Amino acid sequence: MGSDPLFGTHMVRSLLRDFQHAIRALSRRPGFALVALTTLALGIGANTAVFSVVNGIVLSRLPFREPDRLVTLGGSFISNAELLYLQENARQLADVAAYSPGWGMALTSDGEPIQLTAAKASVNLLGMLGVSPVLGRGFQSEESTPGRDRVVLLNHGFWRDRFGGDSAIIGRSITLDGSPFTVVGVLPSDFQLYSQSAAQLLIPVTIDPAAWYHKGQNALGVARLAPGATASTALTELRSHLPTIREANGFTADYGNGFTFVSLSDYLVGPVRTMLLVLLGAVGFIVLIASANVGNLLLVRATERHREVAVRLAIGASRVHVIRGIAAESLLLALGGTLIGFGLAVAGVAVLRRLLPADMPRISAVHVDARVLFVCAAVGLLVGAVALLPALMSTRANPGEALRSTRGDPSLRRGARLRGALVSTEIALALVLVVGAGLMVKTLWRLSSVDPGFQSARVLTFRLQPSAPRSSGEAYQYFTRALDEVAALPGVQSTGGIHHLPMSGYNWWADIDVEGRPLAAG
Repeated sequence: MGSDPLFGTHMVRSLLRDFQHAIRALSRRPGFALVALTTLALGIGANTAVFSVVNGIVLSRLPFREPDRLVTLGGSFISNAELLYLQENARQLADVAAYSPGWGMALTSDGEPIQLTAAKASVNLLGMLGVSPVLGRGFQSEESTPGRDRVVLLNHGFWRDRFGGDSAIIGRSITLDGSPFTVVGVLPSDFQLYSQSAAQLLIPVTIDPAAWYHKGQNALGVARLAPGATASTALTELRSHLPTIREANGFTADYGNGFTFVSLSDYLVGPVRTMLLVLLGAVGFIVLIASANVGNLLLVRATERHREVAVRLAIGASRVHVIRGIAAESLLLALGGTLIGFGLAVAGVAVLRRLLPADMPRISAVHVDARVLFVCAAVGLLVGAVALLPALMSTRANPGEALRSTRGDPSLRRGARLRGALVSTEIALALVLVVGAGLMVKTLWRLSSVDPGFQSARVLTFRLQPSAPRSSGEAYQYFTRALDEVAALPGVQSTGGIHHLPMSGYNWWADIDVEGRPLAAG
């Protein structure tokens, strides 16, 4: 049995009339419409903006090939010697790579000299991750050998800002720390590994078994599990290799005690996952409070229109028609609040990306995508569904009783009870938010009062990197002269130097021998 086109046309026209009446009704009460739209827009906008952050950092998959099979060696540092051994002997690992962030380099060509942050990566890292440069190529196997390692990959943002996005950069030579490096590729814009700020340069790890640094543990290990392998089986195999690695490299007896395999996703996002989910929950409470507020506003409006609805029912209007008219108002408010809220969310995401710490993991993945759009629409529909309750309550009026008196109408008493329930819900949710905010402020206050062991007041810092390799003696003279010149500036009381600033996220350590006090054997 086919559908009647005339019936469909009549329904469309009827719905259009409902929306026209709803627009006129809301325009007669601009104050009510403005308050309802503002309340909804703020709640939906805040929820969508925070969800965008949670979605980009926590919920979305890492932009690597088969990210669920990627693991990190628990954040432990490994040496080039360990890297080679694991690549050759670990059967539970399909591939093993190394990544070492936080290397300072000076660019002294192509414009004004600047200080840059570089990362070192084993030549197989990008291939193991399934990352392809957007321009040029990745590292080749022979570029890990001394003399052939003077190649560099540029961070996408640095390439755009420093070189104007010039595609002719491939094959060009740039001067880093006084040495020529050939640009072989440009990384994707979303490439960021580990929780440090994105490096502007990526250079290959140099593998030289005869070098003094070959056994130095200065790189983070990342691996891909072999088919059928798990983090547990890979760790069991690794532990079986520890005695051999320890004996071959002269490591101490406690070598490898803290080794563990952690999924790369957990390692990257784990430190901030709970914080972001708590923030999303708090914003979800705000959306519920906004919904309850709008529901209360609509209930009050339904009470004001109680006699109007009773008259319309008394003269023959059907309850369905009345519900459709009031529901059209609720839907318009929900739709308007959602659209305005989405605009606020887009602006809020841009603000959050600037306010969040630069070393926040996966900050480049925070943006408004299809999933965020869906959540925004779903929240708007949920609010619209809540707003239908007043429509249902107001149409249950008894026309005769409503026209005779407004005091004794049971539907009004039911509306009052519902308003009371909504107010109680708002108070309960607001109380939870206030208590949570109070506890958070107390925690921050206590953290701010902890003595870090140094005073940061009236202390200025800057990075200083020699433009060319220097011997230890030359480097000492270079930094000593620089500090002397800074100390001579007006207002400077004292100067000092350090390799990495305290609490910057980077640390260096090394064994030392105290003259006249040899280390005990073993």
